[in-house]
Parts: sequence; structure tokens; C-alpha cells
Amino acid sequence: MHRRVLESIELKSEGSFIDAELVVKAIKKGFKVFQMGVDYFPRTRGISTLASPSVIAKMLRELRALYGETKAPGEPRRPVRLPPTVKPIKRRAAAGQ
Repeated sequence: MHRRVLESIELKSEGSFIDAELVVKAIKKGFKVFQMGVDYFPRTRGISTLASPSVIAKMLRELRALYGETKAPGEPRRPVRLPPTVKPIKRRAAAGQ
């Protein structure tokens, strides 16, 4: 992730919802977002708390609090120049257009 993306976005989430908030707000600011493959390995220590009821409840609270800011990102405000190695995502036309 480029530093300019992080510097241009105000993140409010403090938990696991931060990934979704970052992606949606980056798109709204006009940055291009693409998916890269990542290899995951089994934990060698500790246990995951992501599926715990308290973490899920916190994610839902953050989603509710940020819903207005993150729903339907729509078209970006200003296009950002893509590196030559990244192909733009072709957006589908909205229904009725």
C-alpha cells in the first residue's frame, strides 16, 4: 500500500473492521484497489480471537457507526494514475443506464 493512500484517509475503526473501512475509503478517494494473493500459514503459537463473540460484536458496532461513510463507494472523486503493470478494473454500468 502506498503511503499517500494512508495519508489521505482518516480511519476510525480500531478493530478488525479497519480493512473494510480502508478499502472503501481508498476507492472513494479515487485510488485503485486490486487483490493480491497471500499465503497463509497455520499459527505456531496462540489462538485466533477473530471468531470470538466480543470481536464479532465490536465489528458490527463499527460497521453500524461507519455505515454512512462506507456504503456504496460509487465512482471515485478523482482518478489516480495507475502503474503500467496494473490493469484498471472495468466497472459495470448501473442498472437502468
